[in-house]
Amino acid sequence: RMTPELEQRIAASLEHSGRFAELAALWQAQLARMPLGAGAERIALLAARAELLLRIDQLADAADAYESLLDVAPTHPGAVDALIQIYRQLGREADLARVLEMSASQAAPADKRALLLEAAELRRNRGDIPAAMTGYLTVFAMHPADRELFAAIERLAYKHQRWQDAMRLYDLTAAAVAQGVVDGVEVHAPVE
Repeated sequence: RMTPELEQRIAASLEHSGRFAELAALWQAQLARMPLGAGAERIALLAARAELLLRIDQLADAADAYESLLDVAPTHPGAVDALIQIYRQLGREADLARVLEMSASQAAPADKRALLLEAAELRRNRGDIPAAMTGYLTVFAMHPADRELFAAIERLAYKHQRWQDAMRLYDLTAAAVAQGVVDGVEVHAPVE
């Protein structure tokens, strides 16, 4: 059995010699032996391993490592951004939409809109209309004066016969008009 000091020396040697895949494997073995309640030590090792795998372009393994990191540290700085980058490169749109929404939940109000719209677009492109409508309506609730978004949501609702979503859109609009947030919006069935 290796002592922690010997493992640290081996890790330093692997890193110094550029044997990063072996270093990642060593860290994975350390994580497997580490008690689940190891807290900060576990988080630091998960983060280091994820960053290393991303650096050596092992994207699928890096994604798994960052997901494991988020399981124990949901607000770890940089993990969600790294996953967005990885899932874009891997073309994993369902995962990308999920982490964009995760990012939006922690983002400044100015950034939320773009993140949620991109996630909704990805879901729409994948044919997940219910999830896309939820995303679009969430953005519209934050920006009820956006007439282009209103029209796009309305068209999508009519095209897919999502009448409850159309009614939710109209309710959001009516509430915004009643509160003086927006002027009246002309509501009509779109012509296809």
